[in-house]
Amino acid sequence: MVNHNPRVKLYGPSESVQVRKCVAVANVAKAEFGHSHSKPGDDAKSTFAMVSPLNIYPALYTPNGVIVGSNAICDFFANTAPLMSLTGKDIYENAMIKGTVETCANVLEVALFKKTELGLDSSGEIAKYLEVLEAKLEKKTFLVGERKTYADITTAIVVKSVEKSGTKLPVSVVRWLNTIMADPKVSKAMNTKASTGGVSPKKKAIGGKVAASDAPTTSDAPAAAVSDAPAAPTVSEVPAAPVAATSDFNMGLPSLKKIDGASYNQNPAEAAKVSEGGINLEAWKRDYSNSKTEEDYAAAFAKFWEQFSAEDYTLWKMTYDKVEGECEKDYLTSNLLNGFIQRMDPSARKFGFGVCHVLGAEGCYDYEGMFMFRGTEMPKFMLDHPSFEYHFFAKVDPTDEEHKQLVYDFWVNEDTILGRKICDSKQFK
Repeated sequence: MVNHNPRVKLYGPSESVQVRKCVAVANVAKAEFGHSHSKPGDDAKSTFAMVSPLNIYPALYTPNGVIVGSNAICDFFANTAPLMSLTGKDIYENAMIKGTVETCANVLEVALFKKTELGLDSSGEIAKYLEVLEAKLEKKTFLVGERKTYADITTAIVVKSVEKSGTKLPVSVVRWLNTIMADPKVSKAMNTKASTGGVSPKKKAIGGKVAASDAPTTSDAPAAAVSDAPAAPTVSEVPAAPVAATSDFNMGLPSLKKIDGASYNQNPAEAAKVSEGGINLEAWKRDYSNSKTEEDYAAAFAKFWEQFSAEDYTLWKMTYDKVEGECEKDYLTSNLLNGFIQRMDPSARKFGFGVCHVLGAEGCYDYEGMFMFRGTEMPKFMLDHPSFEYHFFAKVDPTDEEHKQLVYDFWVNEDTILGRKICDSKQFK
């Protein structure tokens, strides 16, 4: 369990592949930490020697103790975001992830160090590793399981570093690497610059804010940094794309098409700057909460649809993208739903409303929801949700009577929706 007021600081040279691995996993997991950089030729500072007596980097200072070694630190950061399944769906996948990360560190990282730092010919070792990786990725999208895990993130950082050292990559490895590096949270780790001192806290917290003064204040593990990488595009530099719908997933109605995740505009208009239009969200929430009978709801929805404008708000049907072995028990599915709702930005309640349900029967449950957000695009606070990428969304057409009925069913029904039993419900308001 992560402390609710973490004081976490990463020690190690910014440009080292080991630190970049840690930063990439932390970025994806939305973990906040300070970073103490070391420049080539620096001597070990007394504080760092206290954190890592053997002067091994990277080392992660936490209030509960120090974690030494990039693989252990990456595992720690991955575990801070359980809903993202970065550590696998079960103990077997978790073990395979750890084995994949360890193999990459013992083979490819060592070969890269020999080539870039010692000037030795390690092309044979690199080629052998890439050959095995190519064979695996010819038939798979990800290294372990059906989703991106921290094995993909850490290995991609090392493989990208190998590519930048002048090694040509096989076809399937390139396809996989492009998939992983397309996430700005991963690619930004390859653009880590040497700091001039002090702490560079990340934007998202592991349960709370980090104050620079809370962690050890002096820096620098003794190590030479590898050559810096070219600048990777930041989120703001990624061009906005039109939202594209695909039809390969059942969103509840044939006319509802899930949105292609890669097509979301990563820089939508701030919800606070979008007109509220005819709907007073707080008034709607009161009308909704005060409704007790069918007549009450009918009156509230008649007023709602009269005031609703697609120029000011959007409606979204949401379905969790479960993997094999998930959502077989009602209470476990409810726990997943609770985690999803709890990790939504509390400030977003001023700009949104929604109701989610656990649907189904023993052995086959799902959780689904119906949301309304201010603005004509998926809002930034949802794009930044730690597990957003594991949920499918479809835009609801407020002029379609079948869609309007589905909105009503999700927000009002207590027994069934689309013929499936409601087992649990949560509101976001």
